[in-house]
Parts: sequence; C-alpha cells; structure tokens
Amino acid sequence: PGLLAAGAAAGLALFAGYGFQTVGLQYTTASNAGFITGLSVVLTPLLAGLLLRQSPGRWPVAGALLAAVGLGLLSLQALEVRRGDALVLGCAVAFATHILLLGRYAPRFSTYRLAVVQLGTAGLLALVWATAAGDLAAPASAEVWVALAITSVAASAGAFLIQTRAQREVSPTRTAVIFTMEPVFAGLFGFLLAGERLSGRGWLGAGLILAGMLVAELGGRQPAAPGRPATEGGRP
Repeated sequence: PGLLAAGAAAGLALFAGYGFQTVGLQYTTASNAGFITGLSVVLTPLLAGLLLRQSPGRWPVAGALLAAVGLGLLSLQALEVRRGDALVLGCAVAFATHILLLGRYAPRFSTYRLAVVQLGTAGLLALVWATAAGDLAAPASAEVWVALAITSVAASAGAFLIQTRAQREVSPTRTAVIFTMEPVFAGLFGFLLAGERLSGRGWLGAGLILAGMLVAELGGRQPAAPGRPATEGGRP
C-alpha cells in the first residue's frame, strides 16, 4: 500500500486503542488499565504469528499463559470480568496491531509523513465518534485544556513520532520489550497521583503479567559470545 493507506491503517489501530482505553478507564482503575494494556507486549508476537505467518515459538506461548493467569487474578471478580478490564484488553489488541503495522510500514515511508497521516486519521475518527455520540463540545475549564495539551502534544504527537522513527530500525518484538515499562509506570503513578492500591491478589496478578511479558520476549535468548551475534532459542 501507499503512504495514505499505510498511515490510515496505523491510524485506525491507534484510534481503536485510544477508544477502548478511554472508555475502559471509566470502569476500571489506572493501575489495572496500565497492566492490561501491557499485554500488548505478549500479543505482539502472537499476532505476528497469525498475521505474518511467523511461528510465535514456545516462549511467547508460555508468556501468554502466564499473563492470562495474571490478568485473571487482577481482573476477575466473582468469576466475571469487569467491563472496564475487558475494554482495556481490546486496547491491548489494538496497540499490538499498531506496533506490527509500524514495524512493516515505518521503514518504507517518511517518518514525519507517516506519523502525520496516522495521527490525522485517529483524530478524524475521534471527531466523528464524538459528533455521533453528541459529546463534541469545547472544554469548559482550563484544567481540561491543560490535560488536552499534555495528552495531544506530548503523549500523542511527540510519542508516536518518536515511535514511528524508532521502528524504522527497531523490530516490533524489541519495541514491545521496551513497552514492558508502561504498566510499571502506570502502577507507580496510580499509586502516587490517584491514591490507588492493589490488593495482595492484585499484586500477584500484576507480577504474573510482567513475568509473562518478559518470558514472552526474552525467554530463550542466549548471550552473545565474544565476536558472535546474540542468538534466540539457540539459533543466530
């Protein structure tokens, strides 16, 4: 596909991730949302197997199982998944898809143009969604304008421009490894800024999700011998 099609596909995945996450955060905590969004790290190699016909291998499968158990401990209440957690899980799938799309298209097109098209697509879809829902209105307080400035400029335009540039050289799997820090920071800031606290069961679930992420991405890697490249699963 050309630049517009590639950027629109990435923008659609980005919009889906934002949509699921924004709605899901109305029904769950920032800490839960951060850890569940982090499942995109595990989902990235699994979706690569489905979409790119690349075998995920035993370590990603093992990591996915660990993370699934952790998600159950973190999210299941009386044997049912809370609505917010389920919505944020959809966000994780969308962001994993976004990582894969950038991994495919970022090396082919201009970083800035691809970033502009994908963010423009996501913004346009968000405007259509807000208009259809009857929620499109100018913010009434300075606090909301500040939040919009931070999330749109720093957390969106800046962050995705950097990601698009980085994925010209960094593989989707390595990108996903870096994203393992997202749930850590979400839990930290949920604790510091929102006063959120996880129960013992919640901490165990969060720990298993993090363990699943690391097992999926780093399991089977062998350190490089002097003068030789690192291997994964015993193969160069």
